[in-house]
Amino acid sequence: MEEMANATELPLYYMRWMRQNIAGKTFDSRNVEQTVSRKVLNFIDENQEQPFFAYYAMHSGHGPFNSAEKFRNQTEAGILGEVIMEADEIVGQIMDKLEEHEIADDTLVIFMTDNGPQQPRYVSGMKGRKSSVYRGGIRVPFFMRYPSKY
Repeated sequence: MEEMANATELPLYYMRWMRQNIAGKTFDSRNVEQTVSRKVLNFIDENQEQPFFAYYAMHSGHGPFNSAEKFRNQTEAGILGEVIMEADEIVGQIMDKLEEHEIADDTLVIFMTDNGPQQPRYVSGMKGRKSSVYRGGIRVPFFMRYPSKY
């Protein structure tokens, strides 16, 4: 197996999508999830005493694919494995924060993805891709947790 590159030597990846016109090539998406997830955790700390609604739409899984350096070279699945690892850690941190404040059982948590991948090769055994009417475009993971109610 070829030796993996040092995390600081790995390139940034860019897409030619509309949002790049806003962020531009100087935007470094490697730490987006780490920054935003801290804000979500702080929001939970600040609002734990009252009912609240928090919506966190992760960038993970959307191009340009970049992961925080702490996840680099931690998986054999490449950059997609790294962003999945990061997403898993963040969901765990959110759940731990709810547990810390003893509100996890009374909090509805919904975890889902958007509608499928751009390229069909990422969907094993399903026809279609994002924006298609086939299963690969509309069938997505969806989990709901609300112990005190269900």
